[in-house]
Order: sequence, then C-alpha cells, then structure tokens
Amino acid sequence: MSDISLRFQEAGDAERFFKILNNPNFVFFSAKPKTLKDEIEWLQKRVENRERNISYDYAIVLSDEIIGGIGIKIDQQRPYIAEIGYFIAEEYWGKGFAVSAISLAEKFAFEELGLHRLEIRMHVDNSASQRVAEKSGYLYEGVVHGAFRLADEFVDNHLFYKLNPAHSPGNQ
Repeated sequence: MSDISLRFQEAGDAERFFKILNNPNFVFFSAKPKTLKDEIEWLQKRVENRERNISYDYAIVLSDEIIGGIGIKIDQQRPYIAEIGYFIAEEYWGKGFAVSAISLAEKFAFEELGLHRLEIRMHVDNSASQRVAEKSGYLYEGVVHGAFRLADEFVDNHLFYKLNPAHSPGNQ
C-alpha cells in the first residue's frame, strides 16, 4: 500500500482540485467546476454534508501534496448503502493510489459509519477504474443503464460492490 493519507476536503484545496478536475483527459468524471469560485463554494458545503450524513469527502494526500479526492456518498433512502467515488491527478495514474485511497475510505465506511454495502460505479468505457474496483476486491454486479449523466448525455455504468465483512452471517 502506498504512503497516502486522507483528510477532509477544505476550501483551501480549491485551486488544486480545480486544476485536477479540469484536465481535458478527465473524460469519465462529471465534476468539472466552471470557476474557482464554484469549486470553493462546493468545498464549503462538505462540512454540512458530513454533519447531515450525506457525504464524507476527502483529499488524497501524498507527502503534503493533494493528488486526488475520494468521497463516500450515503444513499439517503437506504442509509446503510453508500457509493465511493474518486479521482486521481493524471501524473499519479496507474501507481496504485486509487486502490490505497479506497482501502482507507472503506475502512472508515465499514468500521466508523457501520455501512453494510459500498458501491463503485464507472462509465462502461473506463477500464482503468474497472481495474481499480477489481484490485480493491469489489465484485462485479452488472451494467446500470442510463443512470449517470456525463456532460449532456445519459450513459451506462458498470456497478461493483463490496459488503461489510463484519455483517456476514458468521460474524453476527
């Protein structure tokens, strides 16, 4: 596992996130802030979202440098399920940082939040993210058709999942 850490996102992270998210090679990630002000406003809402158990959003940090972000978004209708979403700066792609970040985030989700199920979804053409899910021990469930909006288009996603091992029948 790489030497990364997670910390809650802050408004001061806006410039770095703005740069990462607006990379033209980020073709499968829908969050593209139009302005730095938009990114600052989005980041300022993270505290309220944590307090309301909506989402837990982290900066992925390597040697004091932000290299990406990861979030746990709680399903508001089924609060025992959450989706993990992540992004890594292009210069750090393919180095195992997303797998390490998922491991840290899922530990918090299962152990601290007591969630039962975590899901990872990705565009059907995003083979790199599919490999990340597989390397992280997530199981393939299938294709979710037209459930994700990317730019102005509804696209299909692969759905991967992992159940909380503490909730298995042998651990109750």
